[in-house]
Amino acid sequence: VEDNESLESRFPCDHQVVLLQATRAEAMDLESVVERETGFGSLLESERSAARHFGPAVQALIKAMEVKKCLSRVPCCLAVAKPGPGTALERVKAAVLADVRRAVLPSSILVVGAPASGRTTFANKWSERSADTMHLDVLELLDKELERKTRRGQQMAAMLAEGKSIPASFIVSLVTELLSAVGVRSAIFEGFPRRVEDIPALEAGFSIERVFSLDASGDSLAKCKQRYTEAGGKEDVFDSLAKGMGLITAHFAITGRLTPVPLSADTTTEDVYNTAVQATRPGFFAIIGAPCSGKSAQCAELSKALGFEVVTKSMVLEEALQAGGTVAAAIQSSPNKQNPHAKVLCDALAAYTTSRIASAYILDDFIEDQEGLQVLAQRFGFPKLLVRLEVPEEQLNARAEARATAAEAEFDADAVAAKITERNDKLNAITSNKCLKVAALGGPVDNDQEETQLLARIQSVHKEIAQMLKPRVHLLITALTDPDLCRRIGAQMCNAGRSRGMALVDGQKSLDAFKTKAIELHRAGDDGFTPLPLWETALKDAFKSNPLGEYVLVNFLSDRITSYPTVRDQIDLLQDLALVESFVVVEVEKPAVGALCKISEEAAEASMLVKDAIREHVRIEFQATETRPKSPVIVLPPSEGAPEEYNGSTAATAKSLCFAVAGHFVATIRKG
Repeated sequence: VEDNESLESRFPCDHQVVLLQATRAEAMDLESVVERETGFGSLLESERSAARHFGPAVQALIKAMEVKKCLSRVPCCLAVAKPGPGTALERVKAAVLADVRRAVLPSSILVVGAPASGRTTFANKWSERSADTMHLDVLELLDKELERKTRRGQQMAAMLAEGKSIPASFIVSLVTELLSAVGVRSAIFEGFPRRVEDIPALEAGFSIERVFSLDASGDSLAKCKQRYTEAGGKEDVFDSLAKGMGLITAHFAITGRLTPVPLSADTTTEDVYNTAVQATRPGFFAIIGAPCSGKSAQCAELSKALGFEVVTKSMVLEEALQAGGTVAAAIQSSPNKQNPHAKVLCDALAAYTTSRIASAYILDDFIEDQEGLQVLAQRFGFPKLLVRLEVPEEQLNARAEARATAAEAEFDADAVAAKITERNDKLNAITSNKCLKVAALGGPVDNDQEETQLLARIQSVHKEIAQMLKPRVHLLITALTDPDLCRRIGAQMCNAGRSRGMALVDGQKSLDAFKTKAIELHRAGDDGFTPLPLWETALKDAFKSNPLGEYVLVNFLSDRITSYPTVRDQIDLLQDLALVESFVVVEVEKPAVGALCKISEEAAEASMLVKDAIREHVRIEFQATETRPKSPVIVLPPSEGAPEEYNGSTAATAKSLCFAVAGHFVATIRKG
């Protein structure tokens, strides 16, 4: 810590610390691989290094960096190595370097949309949410550089004089220099990228956290065009720019990073902003209970199992006070600074979650009473799940007495009993709310079997939460054998369903990264099948970027109807990993299969038979029941209402097929 303070006094700056994180055992395992593959290192030196790293001085430094919010943790162990070519050490290095790069890159938020759709106003308002974020209008920035004739401006002027366009990599470098000069770690880009081809250059210099798409169509698009032309713009330029934004939107829709913000002709900027806030707000899992019921211990267990951060009142209040501003002033003026009014507490929670990018958090005894629940619901929506810890009063009293004894404090049994009764009355009011999904954990237990019974209930609640945290999947079923065509259909489905934030997962592409493992798992005697453990690994890797997301899955099902692993085994595996929202069966006539996939009539016939068998299986297995009023099987196109440009025949082109399937798909899921 002293070394760090000395460094900061000599070089005042906002710095970032990257911790290569591993347990002591993981570090020693990695060290043994280094020694075996390189011939360097010694056991004695490794022991000394480990003792120093896990000693009190370094651990104190890590805690100090956590308090300053400048610590990034990157796993560094053998487990991070992905299957592939190269030695184990080389693959560990590659994986760790990629994670370090993501940790140190500045972050970015993109605002895309047609000209005059309100991008500038929206970006300005969003940048006000964080003092560490700068709003950048890229075109305006380039104009200023040219006008001031800076070094970068002169380079651009030379390019333009030669008739060249300014490359995206040059713009990214310019913005990076600007952010570094002003000490800012995040940027909101407006008007960049302008083409899909610019995206790789942006991703090379920035971590893209969110992409807001101001979606204008019909009357709202006409109004944008009117505003643009009234300001002196040309109609053909507007059309060209709007088309380019549409391609960029489609690109991010497929990758699942798009947050659509629909516009209507009478939408105000405030409406757009509120819609975006609502779309990006995180989910919460709340744990409540009487004093000494073990809330913090349960939160820690859930965090370990699910990977979400635990948030307490003291954490958000401390960070709000450090940040200053109106929220800090409201906390300071509260009669009880440790437990201010619910609205002030939610303002502090909003500031805390805004400075982070996470899909969900675990709230540790955050909800005090019915009023606190309502304020939280108005700001963020009701918690996804509320877990109430129910522990008998005699056990609560015993725990409270044990705590008082340990702290060498006086134990007042009557005061503790009154506090428990008051808290339970408030908890009863909270859990009576019909909008909440409540799980009770605890309850009366036999003393002899207390630990076993409580453990069983804990596991039950954890399982219930894990069920809710599965991604949602729409599985494409078709006789089409061309993976690229299936990918195009899935991409268009994602683009059409971008209001739900759908992303595309290509089963075959997900397997590419695991080819080495596929060879290891290949079982002699079976002809080129993909083992289920490999599918499981590939799908988990595909879903991990957004564990609560919604996906369209293509190129997943094999043609194995009777031999293991069968299609049924694959579907069972998928249901273990995700909630299958729908089975999308795309009906195409046999001649069209041959024409679109460029395969023989016999191959088309065989593919049709496999598709029919799969369709029959899912129809029987997932037919409507009392508990499931509607079957999740969607057949496209429907028997009636198919558009003329697509009827599943040889007249269908690949493009008309993609658009028609996507249109029917979105129309069907909107009906529920």
